[in-house]
Amino acid sequence: LISSHTQYFKKFRDKKINRYVIETNKLLIRLDKLICDISSDPEKKKEFEKSIVPWVADSDVPLCPGCAKSFGLSRRWHHCRLCGFVMCNSCSFFISYDFARKLTLPAICDDQCLLQKSSPVPRKGSAASLMSVVNIGSDHHLIRICKDCNMLLQRHEKMIDLKNHRPVIVQIYERLRESMNEVEKLVPQYIDVIESLNSGETDYQLQDAQTLKLKITKLAEKIDAHSKRIAKLEPTEEESSSRAVQLQSGIRMAASQFLRNAVLSLPSPPTQEELARYQSMRLDQVHRRIQQEKEAEMLRNQKENSKSPSPVKSPTQRMAEPVTPDTGWCVSTDTVKEEEDPMIQQINIIHNYIKQARLDHKYDEVRMLENNLKELQLEHSRQKANNY
Repeated sequence: LISSHTQYFKKFRDKKINRYVIETNKLLIRLDKLICDISSDPEKKKEFEKSIVPWVADSDVPLCPGCAKSFGLSRRWHHCRLCGFVMCNSCSFFISYDFARKLTLPAICDDQCLLQKSSPVPRKGSAASLMSVVNIGSDHHLIRICKDCNMLLQRHEKMIDLKNHRPVIVQIYERLRESMNEVEKLVPQYIDVIESLNSGETDYQLQDAQTLKLKITKLAEKIDAHSKRIAKLEPTEEESSSRAVQLQSGIRMAASQFLRNAVLSLPSPPTQEELARYQSMRLDQVHRRIQQEKEAEMLRNQKENSKSPSPVKSPTQRMAEPVTPDTGWCVSTDTVKEEEDPMIQQINIIHNYIKQARLDHKYDEVRMLENNLKELQLEHSRQKANNY
């Protein structure tokens, strides 16, 4: 039979983790109190530090717990400001107030960029104990802690760094994805512009296609550079070398495939001569269509006139008809000047809107306005054909 010790291990581990968490939280609470009330008077500062955590009496500790050396005139008693235990000056660690703020207020410190990484500094040298009697205020801007408290604070700092740490490959990949998303937005617009130009439409200009193509080309260069940089990254110690290399090569291959499918297959914009030829062909097609619509409308009118008998006019009605020397007998019509036609005015307004939207590179608005313009022009052509 195979007995499993997983539950026992979890129980033992949870107790240990809970103890570390509780002790660390106590230290952080005391540390926060220490940095919130900073007094310039050494005596008041010392009394305040004693009020936060009780200090162990010097007489109760004849030997330093860290180095096991006896206290005396050359080796003085010092107390940890977070737990109150006794140690000598050589076994003391010191942390700055900025480092303490980083541990107690990590989010605020990161947002305001107040801090640089500052590790606790151990005190070295045997002569420092004697000099500390003379220079009492030399460590006024530092907080003295013991080895155990330093270990807990260091562990807490590592947890903060791991939580806020973003690997280099992640940062580069995010920029890579931003460029790819931008390309995916611009490619459909570029294709619409090219199709419009190749069909001879005047919705866009050749400069619009060239501007979009330049933007896509620059983004493609960024994508290629980011993917190459990812492929050349060295795996860190925490990462598996084979898996990291496989991931980096996969990103590089995906970026290359994206460039081949989305960018390299794009059609080139037409030349100025080709654009002029396309527009001329388009204009001829429009003229032929208008002529066909006019002829069809005339045929319909002739059929309707042939079916319905013309009314017999009385002599009074004939005398009321206007007579001109040039045309003879004719029907008087109220003609409207072209510049006074409201439909022509609306067409001119839309033309101005399209021009402004094209200057602002708002191609979606240009496409929508051009569709409205086509409908108005078609309706205007029908009205003119009916008038004939």
